[in-house]
Amino acid sequence: YFTGDTDAAALRRATPEEQRVILEGVGPPFMINHALPPDAVVLLVGDATPWYHRRPVRYRTTWDRGPLSAAIRADPDPAAWTSALRKDGITHVMVDPAMLQRWAASGWNDPEITPARLAELMRRARLVHRFPGGRLLMELPPASLSGTDPPASDGDLGPE
Repeated sequence: YFTGDTDAAALRRATPEEQRVILEGVGPPFMINHALPPDAVVLLVGDATPWYHRRPVRYRTTWDRGPLSAAIRADPDPAAWTSALRKDGITHVMVDPAMLQRWAASGWNDPEITPARLAELMRRARLVHRFPGGRLLMELPPASLSGTDPPASDGDLGPE
């Protein structure tokens, strides 16, 4: 169940309407393990549970800093963040706004990882899936396009 395998098996047997219902309720492991391209590398932001994912994931905990923190500290331009992440091999970002809010309220979150900065990053990405509970899976633009302003995504991170 925790790897998305149960949902994948159910989708294979489901009618189109049943597939729609199943896909509305899938969790991040299903999307990462079964729906992303084989070469996808996902940065988890606000999630430190990599053991459910079979594809490469990068993450940070409340006690360390990850590639997004490094990109923000290196350059104030959000276009540079997407470029830095892509150059680091990251193709997708999954954000858990609720967990980030809990970390911030507890004083545990990296002060560089703010809702406004994440909104800027997500504005440059394409929404792949919005999960029940508010998590977002976004695809970063290719490194050659990361400096451009793509169409706005539906990656609303909620109130700041």
